Amino acid sequence: QVVEFNQKLQNVAKEKEAEEFLVQSQVKQYFKKDKDVQKSEIASLDIISDEFVREQTYTTARTITLDTKFEGAVTIDVWTGYAMLVTSKTGNRKVVVGPQTHLLEYDENLGVVELSTGTPKDDDNLIRTVFLRVLYNKVSDVVEAETKDLCGVEINLSYRVNFTGEPENWFNVENYVKFLTDNMRSRIRNVIKKLSVIEFYSNGIDILRDAVLGKADEKGKRNKGLFKENGMLIYDLEIFDIVLLDDEVEELLSETQHDNMKRQLQITSKQNELQFTKEDEEISRQIAQEKSITVHQSIDLSLKIAEKELLLALSKLEHEIKSKQKTLDAVLEKQKTVTGINNSKLERMKAEAEQEIEISQKQLEQYITRVQTEVAAIATKAKAISPDLIAALQSFGDKALAEKMAESMAPLSIIGGKSIAEVFANLLKGSVLENVLAKKEIE
Repeated sequence: QVVEFNQKLQNVAKEKEAEEFLVQSQVKQYFKKDKDVQKSEIASLDIISDEFVREQTYTTARTITLDTKFEGAVTIDVWTGYAMLVTSKTGNRKVVVGPQTHLLEYDENLGVVELSTGTPKDDDNLIRTVFLRVLYNKVSDVVEAETKDLCGVEINLSYRVNFTGEPENWFNVENYVKFLTDNMRSRIRNVIKKLSVIEFYSNGIDILRDAVLGKADEKGKRNKGLFKENGMLIYDLEIFDIVLLDDEVEELLSETQHDNMKRQLQITSKQNELQFTKEDEEISRQIAQEKSITVHQSIDLSLKIAEKELLLALSKLEHEIKSKQKTLDAVLEKQKTVTGINNSKLERMKAEAEQEIEISQKQLEQYITRVQTEVAAIATKAKAISPDLIAALQSFGDKALAEKMAESMAPLSIIGGKSIAEVFANLLKGSVLENVLAKKEIE
């Protein structure tokens, strides 16, 4: 019944071409013509009265009565991501942020905001609403600008918007969409006006993001998209298309971009070839290096083996040398012992020979003394003998003496390494018999 009654009110407003409200007389005239209208519906027309009379008695809290069946305050559910401004007759303002349910007091009204629609955004088509989307809002727009070389560009973009800070500030701007788009258009046009069409066309997205969001710091954060007037924050920017309004310039830029792309592809191809060559050569060098390492390791291993073998050979040789040295030392000791024995034997033989010579010499001296005595005796006896007989006897005595001396001198000649005559001559040197021996040698 409530829906039917509201629909009838809308039909009356359309017939009377009413803009904002209906007069009670107009509604009653309409319902009087309609025979199907019930008395309960006519009685409910009091809720749209444009005047009231203050009674002296107590008036209950403001309520909406629908066909006398419903009583109570108006309940409003605010969804997640939305906010609503509630104002009272006393001037109090309160922002209800969803998700939340709010019961309107008898003197409270909802603040209305207007939002521009269409693309690009303008004031021709406005939406009037009491709900403000405060999270993940999306505002699309088309911006027309001109570069410093008088080339027009059209930018199709979208702003991602959140509301931050104190909620009471969110409703300070009645049409935040128009406020946002006008501000951004001015900022973007100012930036583009300082650039040539080539500069902007080649790097337009980064230029626009820096102009709207601010340049990123070392941590990648941007801090230029905040509006202090109503706490509105542009946290991201989406750029769908950048179109040059001059078709000839766009064609020339496309050709230039095409040529640049060809050159870039050629450079990229050569760079890839260079990179491939570097990697291939690097792999070849690594293979050669690994082979060289293997060869060096083999050589080192061979050297270590040869060193071990040399040490083994040296050890064996040293052992052999020590063994031979010990053998030679033993032989040398043996020879020293033998030499000592021989020396002792020779010394003993020499002593014995010297003793024998000394004995023989003494015997010889005794014999010579005896012989001389005998000769002297004989000479004394022979004075009476003729000279010839004396000579013969003397000769006979010399020969006998010589024979005896030879027999006695034989060991001495063997020891001294001389003949018997030499030994005997040395022995008789300076004596009377020296001449006799000399004569004998001459004969």
